[in-house]
Amino acid sequence: MGGPGVVFSNAAMRAIGPHLNQCLSAVFLHDQQSSQKWNDDDVEIGRCISRKLDFQCSTSAESRLKFHTDYSGDSLRPLGLWSKPVFREIVSLHPVKDQRNMLSIHHFYKTLEFERQYEELFDLMSYTNDVCRSLPHHLVPPAFVSTGRCNLQMSVGGGEGGEGGQGSNYLVNRSTAVFSNPTNIYDDETHWKFFNRTSLFDIGGVSPRRPLSSSLQAELKHMEGLLRKYFLRMPDFRDFNMEEVLHGYVRFLPVTGREFRLRVKLSNKLEKNRVKFISVRLLRQLSQETAVSVEPTQTRPIHVILPLLIVDGRFREFLRNFVEQGLRKGITLSLVIVIFSEMNADLVEGIVKQLTRGFPKAVVTIAISEGQFSLPHAVETGMSVLSNSDIAFVTDINTRIRSDFWSRCRDNTRQGKQIYFPTPFSVYISNPKTSLVNSSSSYPINHWTGQWAFYSSKNFCVVKRDYLGVGRFKDASFPSYFYQRLLDSGGELEAFQGPDPGIYRLWPARTCSSLNSLPGRKACEALVMSHAHFPPADLADYLVAQDKLSSAFKS
Repeated sequence: MGGPGVVFSNAAMRAIGPHLNQCLSAVFLHDQQSSQKWNDDDVEIGRCISRKLDFQCSTSAESRLKFHTDYSGDSLRPLGLWSKPVFREIVSLHPVKDQRNMLSIHHFYKTLEFERQYEELFDLMSYTNDVCRSLPHHLVPPAFVSTGRCNLQMSVGGGEGGEGGQGSNYLVNRSTAVFSNPTNIYDDETHWKFFNRTSLFDIGGVSPRRPLSSSLQAELKHMEGLLRKYFLRMPDFRDFNMEEVLHGYVRFLPVTGREFRLRVKLSNKLEKNRVKFISVRLLRQLSQETAVSVEPTQTRPIHVILPLLIVDGRFREFLRNFVEQGLRKGITLSLVIVIFSEMNADLVEGIVKQLTRGFPKAVVTIAISEGQFSLPHAVETGMSVLSNSDIAFVTDINTRIRSDFWSRCRDNTRQGKQIYFPTPFSVYISNPKTSLVNSSSSYPINHWTGQWAFYSSKNFCVVKRDYLGVGRFKDASFPSYFYQRLLDSGGELEAFQGPDPGIYRLWPARTCSSLNSLPGRKACEALVMSHAHFPPADLADYLVAQDKLSSAFKS
């Protein structure tokens, strides 16, 4: 927000107006001669306005989804953000910064919205007709006409007919849909991402983009090779050479792979100035090798490594989820909780014993990591208690698991060949005290409850020997570099990445303004300024005072 290319609506400008002059002044640097020089950090105005209006844009997945795609505001409703007038009519030309591309994005999502409304209309009218047929004739509402089939009659604009719905018949049938197969256009479980040749980015994501972009670029390059071979074999295109992929859309299909819709430029072999543009649809299946082991994979234990900075309600809910969707299902698991020297180990141990009561064979290890909090250091400490052949699942307290995930974690993790990076479904909730209490309960996966926004570098399954072979990430500032190092290694070890419907990441609605103490708010603002890539759910991990750790559950 606030960078070049952003357009604000009148409603937004009215809210920003009183603070705009002061924020603009902060963008300029003044030297001793009072000459003005533009600040390299062009997003500073956005941060200034965010502080004045008490909302965060630069680190908000919800607002990025709104700004970068002009998507429906429905996705903002779960957090109540849609009620803020500032969000209602904001339109962004960033990062595409091309009117034609933004217009195509706008039309694309409007088309999806129309198709969703059409499907809802069809279901509603079908249900209404069924109810109508079951009623006696004298109880049929005036808006209906009993014609034997009890079809709903609607007046079509411009047509002939009298009042009271006696106009032309409008019989809803799926065959009248704009698209021959709506499920190929709109899918509740996924959402499309736009990319072009010069800017391959993840719309809506706030996780570090480089690993995700690198994987998409590599896959796009592979797709181009397939298309070139395809056009050489097709008689209709024998006179044309493939130039490049101009832009397109990509979406993840849970477990199976990625679907691409690409706009391709072709040039005539004899007349270079003669070009042709076509649209291509491709389905890229993610390769998945069958797990082969001397012992059945179901018996191999999975060691869950949980770096723990704060003992709060989320920790309790994580343990309940671990028990209900793991131990109670008879799955062989162990838990390694990594705490830091200033934390109360007895408090953590007491909570663990309370919630794992009834499972005497449950293996829970509490490892203490010295020094200040560091996620790479915590993972390193957790790995140190495992043997080289053990399977480790690294996660955090905002993650919830469904029991079917554990088998995929085992099967997709192959020593010397594959590390599994599941993409969790990001669930927007205002209260993170929700657990999967039984096998049938799960968070609904659709565009109302969240999105497949990004892969999470905090959740991955790996054999310890492969973790050591890649080079760990104890020397990195953020664990995404571990994934990037794996991509750059060029060896036989591959990263298997894809959406997994059995793993969820909770996104609590926490902002700096919700903190009671002034030092906490200042620390939050400083963190947003210096670590803009941290998602909002992680900010709270750094903002709870250390003296509250031991007393969090005394009441």
